[in-house]
Amino acid sequence: TGDDALHYGYWPDGKADLSLAQAQHEHSKMLLDYFPPPCKVLDVGCGLGLMSGELYKKGYQVTAIAPSDSLIAYAEEKHPGPAYINCGFLDDSDILQKQGYDVILFQESLQYFPELPPVFQKAKDLLRENGRIILCDEVSYNECTHPRSAVHLATDIERKFLEQGLYVQHHQLIGKQVTPTCEEVLKGFENCKQDMLKAFGQSVAGQIEHTINEWHNLQDWYRKQVLGYEVWVLRPSNLLIKAYQADDEKIIVAEFNRIFSQNRTLNHWRWKYSHNPYGGPFTSIAWDNEQLASHYSAYPLPLTVDGQQNLTFHVGDTFTLPKYRGVGRGKTNLLSRVVRHFHKSWCIGKIDFFYGFNTGKIQKLGKGFLSYVPIMPVYEYTFSSTQLKLNKFSKLKRIMKGYRIELTEQCGNWADSLFEDAKNDYPMLISRDKQYLHWRYDQHPDFNYAYVLLKHWDKVVGWWVIREHENKLLLVDALFLKQYKKQALQIIQEVLSAKPNLIELCGWFADNPHWWLEEILDAGFEQHRQSQKLDMCATFFSTRYQKDDLVNQFYYTMGDSDLF
Repeated sequence: TGDDALHYGYWPDGKADLSLAQAQHEHSKMLLDYFPPPCKVLDVGCGLGLMSGELYKKGYQVTAIAPSDSLIAYAEEKHPGPAYINCGFLDDSDILQKQGYDVILFQESLQYFPELPPVFQKAKDLLRENGRIILCDEVSYNECTHPRSAVHLATDIERKFLEQGLYVQHHQLIGKQVTPTCEEVLKGFENCKQDMLKAFGQSVAGQIEHTINEWHNLQDWYRKQVLGYEVWVLRPSNLLIKAYQADDEKIIVAEFNRIFSQNRTLNHWRWKYSHNPYGGPFTSIAWDNEQLASHYSAYPLPLTVDGQQNLTFHVGDTFTLPKYRGVGRGKTNLLSRVVRHFHKSWCIGKIDFFYGFNTGKIQKLGKGFLSYVPIMPVYEYTFSSTQLKLNKFSKLKRIMKGYRIELTEQCGNWADSLFEDAKNDYPMLISRDKQYLHWRYDQHPDFNYAYVLLKHWDKVVGWWVIREHENKLLLVDALFLKQYKKQALQIIQEVLSAKPNLIELCGWFADNPHWWLEEILDAGFEQHRQSQKLDMCATFFSTRYQKDDLVNQFYYTMGDSDLF
């Protein structure tokens, strides 16, 4: 390109006609916008010294390092002014440790460090109070790049700097704006190929072709968003965010009970998170030394969509201790940092979405800072015992047609058989098979549930999960073959009639599938807005599903919430 820039170009929107050299200048200009007024800067991996020299000309006091005599000698000659040092950033030398920097710049140098935690720890140690770290580099969005590239996964970068006590002040994804670099480099190789062969001989022909092929591959990865390019501005914090470690639940449960005046047990936490058959615990925690400051957890669930099973998460038990609620503002507040760690650790590239049920107050916070999207309001459906119109012949009539009710407190193999037959009647639902039901209801440490089975000629064609609460019979969960929807409502009314101490049936039901909700309304159930005005909310991590997919397909009941 005719100058000493060794980094990608940056083509701002509306400037597609820039040359590579001009785009490299735009890249440096973009980075300079993140620098405070002239101060003390450490340039890690300074290359040929161009950026360090530019910063020096603008009044910055610059220390620039590279582990190469020739690079340092060239930089000192061509871009004088900065203090150039031949050393590696993680060298044991105390040359840098006596310094203190307002800005530490990693411009396409992070990928040269195989292990990131010591890099972020040292960078944080070298910062002055209120200093910042500026990272800009290629990133990977798929582990398939690892055999052919040293570029780090974007999720790994974020997770590891959060764990070292750095948080994100600014973040920008610019993969689309740097992708033209690949085409420009390929043009350059094609234009210069003969000159290179003339200068170095035919022995380098294979190397040239290999390099051209690799740039074609790189270009393809960028276009498919397997690779990208990101910029972070990081600030230091005394709070470290880490994943769950053994026995953390003792502190989590104690603080949860103190904040919310609850009596949550360790058995409950371990049932939900540690003993979950689908994995876990999946928990991110902010620590102030030994003090828990903020916490975010979710438990995995099997999700079936159009008959195919994947995993999703249900979010629960989120809190920040009152004394830490003033840490950061907006997307830099402490809970946002913890949620960011959770997303990067277990969600991005791994699941399509997760969901939960939130009040309006939590939704406001979630929409603003935690990426929550309200999906649909939750409605309760109630049926009073005074509405019962059963007669003495109804039970006999049911029996004569081959229908039988059975109550049991344990799920059996019937659960798997029914789910296989019924799942195609429900476009999107948590997989209500034997493994799920056994964990969710049979092993629940706090509540006792019962199954009401509907059998037709001894084959289970549907079931309810019920629980008595005060004077209500809670319809916690249900799954029925579509052709038995009418009988499903009839048998639960029979169950209510056999319990004179109970005056009401109460359950949650989504709008999906429509045939199920229509039958509930036809049976005389009344619809009410849920008392806490809960909404189902979701956070999306892929483009496979969007809000409308959940609105139009997702089937949920009380049992899909951890509140019951």
